[in-house]
Amino acid sequence: MVTQRHWVNSSQLLCEPGPTVTELIRGYRLDRILADLRSPAAARDSISQVAARWGVHDMPHFSRAFRARYGMTPTQARQAGPPAWRSPH
Repeated sequence: MVTQRHWVNSSQLLCEPGPTVTELIRGYRLDRILADLRSPAAARDSISQVAARWGVHDMPHFSRAFRARYGMTPTQARQAGPPAWRSPH
């Protein structure tokens, strides 16, 4: 159980400020979808196929959530390609 694994009781889990479990899962899925859209390995997959791979099937809702998180549509993210790697120095 989540509460036992992270050494919190259920009332702490429900009262702590911050993102909900649902929000964390949604954010994780959106991040993975973004990575896949920018990956050359998934270039032949449609956006809906990439989203479905991560358990997202409501495309209008997905598009709104994606745009709210990243400030661009899934199509724009795919067209942008992989992010440029920057040297830490």
